[in-house]
Amino acid sequence: MAREKYKKEIASLKEDVYKMGLLAKELIDSSTRAFLTKDVELANTVLDQTKNSDKLELNIENKCIQLIALQQPVAKDLRIISTCMKIITDLNRLIHLAGNIADVTIAVGDEPFIKPLIDIPRMIEIGKDMLDKALNAFKDEDLSGYKDMKSQAELTYGLYEQVRRELLTIIIEDPKKLKNASDLLLIARFLKRITAHAYNIFERVIYMVTGSIMLGHKEISQLDEWM
Repeated sequence: MAREKYKKEIASLKEDVYKMGLLAKELIDSSTRAFLTKDVELANTVLDQTKNSDKLELNIENKCIQLIALQQPVAKDLRIISTCMKIITDLNRLIHLAGNIADVTIAVGDEPFIKPLIDIPRMIEIGKDMLDKALNAFKDEDLSGYKDMKSQAELTYGLYEQVRRELLTIIIEDPKKLKNASDLLLIARFLKRITAHAYNIFERVIYMVTGSIMLGHKEISQLDEWM
């Protein structure tokens, strides 16, 4: 009976983390949509929804600590709990990044973009897809998307550098466009961080499932056999 209760507590913990992930996903989708459409009202809604993310992280962390203290988990169960403690930090930062994007959207208002947005929408779609893959990997313990995650992360970093160079060129050619270009550069930086956090979550899931630790995007134990 006690063992069954313990297993339910582990399952409940994973469910709480997954729900936090869905919240992060929803807010990133809303904040990026608000930015692209200049929807200030939606951006303000996003900011309101980010206010309790620190409390949410703390509540789940306390749940993890109680499970460790009272149940003394080992092996896979311990990896699940420690992974949850790590992932909620990434999820909290993702929620705050959604708020950062909303802040920029409000600051920009209805000002026209200084250039057509091509690479930034691509970064948005990649980041959202990577987060979706990471959350599904956590929920289903399915690591099959890892190679796609690596290539998507590399593509996003390349797009960020392309955006950065282009915006710096615009600033040099016309210093009056400094603020507008800086706003776009901030958005690109936030999107790159979203990608990084999604990748971090997937790496944590790899550890949870296999016990393999990732270091510098390289496997230091036998990961291929799990693919």
